[in-house]
Amino acid sequence: MAVEIKRSLMEREIRDLVETAVAHIDDPDRGDAFALSPACDAIATLQRNGDQSVFEVCSVLCRSADPRERSVGAAILGQLGYSLELLRDQRFGLLKEMLEREMSGGADPEMLVAICFAFGHLKDPRGVSAVVPLARHPFSSVRFAVAYAFSAQDDPVAITWLIELSNDEEPHVRDWATFALGQQIEADNSEIREALSARLTDVDVDTRLEAISGLARRNDKNVIDHILAALEAGEVGAVIYGAVTDIADPIFCMHLMGTKQSGRELPKVVAESRYLRSAWQAAVLACGCDAT
Repeated sequence: MAVEIKRSLMEREIRDLVETAVAHIDDPDRGDAFALSPACDAIATLQRNGDQSVFEVCSVLCRSADPRERSVGAAILGQLGYSLELLRDQRFGLLKEMLEREMSGGADPEMLVAICFAFGHLKDPRGVSAVVPLARHPFSSVRFAVAYAFSAQDDPVAITWLIELSNDEEPHVRDWATFALGQQIEADNSEIREALSARLTDVDVDTRLEAISGLARRNDKNVIDHILAALEAGEVGAVIYGAVTDIADPIFCMHLMGTKQSGRELPKVVAESRYLRSAWQAAVLACGCDAT
């Protein structure tokens, strides 16, 4: 795969890329997870090659009356130059200005989502207080974006809201908030563990596995039975193998070793995936199983 080299875009290139992004920003999903839409491709090029010139264009887009232009501006701004430090204060200020303008007007949910995701990508601690008023928004898409904005923030306020969002009525919100609590912060206390433990019986499989993973990362031995149950149910994958690796207990070997000990073959999805097989091998090694 060719490596894209960052370069300074010419004024005409920036204009053409913005026009493409705006024209296609509302295109329906093409259903191909490996193909970027014209809008995503143009935005990614502007993000990768982001500099002062691209930022100045974003400043205009973010203040536009056209919501499509504002959405494109926010998307570029969040990952400008693929850097957290490039024009950080200016980017934060512009996003905050956008959010305040939306909140004082019609508060278009799609724009709120775009701004919250941009805050999440920027990872500026000041963004936490900015998005708190949206944490109980009636639209689940906005609450999901708020959970994303709180991710990777060890701020006590962000953690408190992630705990609440991990109990949201919508599975995709619970899933991300649980993932953020379990994997994206370093904090570890009884409140976080209780919130993760509450999700161990979640009806949503992804949320439940993220809860297992988050507790295993904290070496909470109470999660062993839940890992065994997941393996027994065939819920194999990188998340559960990561949890096994974190706990590193030989009790998991019976489920990891396939035909050699348990009389069962390694799941086909694992055997045929280099990524999953690597995760399985790491778990086998951590638990001291005989992988020969």
